[in-house]
Amino acid sequence: MTDRSSVIFGNKMPDKVYKKAVKSKKKYMKKFGDDSRKNYEVAVEKNRYIGDSLGVYNILVGNLAENAHYDVNAHAEKGTFDTEKGIIVGNIRMGFGHYRISMAMASAAKAMGYTPYWMDLNSYGETTCTKVIGAQNDLYSLGSRLSKNPIFNKLVWEPMNYEGFRALSYNAADQKNAELMAAVFANVPKVPQCAEGYSGDRNTCLAGAGSRTCRNEIRGERDPG
Repeated sequence: MTDRSSVIFGNKMPDKVYKKAVKSKKKYMKKFGDDSRKNYEVAVEKNRYIGDSLGVYNILVGNLAENAHYDVNAHAEKGTFDTEKGIIVGNIRMGFGHYRISMAMASAAKAMGYTPYWMDLNSYGETTCTKVIGAQNDLYSLGSRLSKNPIFNKLVWEPMNYEGFRALSYNAADQKNAELMAAVFANVPKVPQCAEGYSGDRNTCLAGAGSRTCRNEIRGERDPG
């Protein structure tokens, strides 16, 4: 696996930044485990809510009982991967803003004759990927609630959102943490992928960038190999 956290967009990161990124990954590994060698089965079924209107199919990874989008009583239509006209829409289920962008991408994909596959990285309960994203979501939600305090908002929340998340040093940590998410992509076919463009959802792209199945996600290009 290529180490993408030591050089960000052609900029070599200082040793201090890189070591901090490695430490962040180790922290999550200690808390949630390392499933990089796990061979998760992958299944496809029609999305119960936007399957008919937008032609969306859910990608289910690992134990179906621990997939947030799986309902054994729903008897959803099973599907397969269309490796010629399929496109995966990445999402991390952190509020309606994320869904709104993803649904727009899925709608556009369908309008252009593609089959959109919904890959919600925050829905695979047994995976390290989902556990890490869930923890980050909880932390962000806490910060969002605290931001109602004008002092916290001015001194911490606004600077972090407008500057902190854009820093290359922050991206380095994201890249390193995303290595823990690659396992969910291992058995997903190489089809074009895209991700809704919110700062937190960089994990969707980065996870694939560290795996053999998903590169060039933002542009929706095919992996050149």
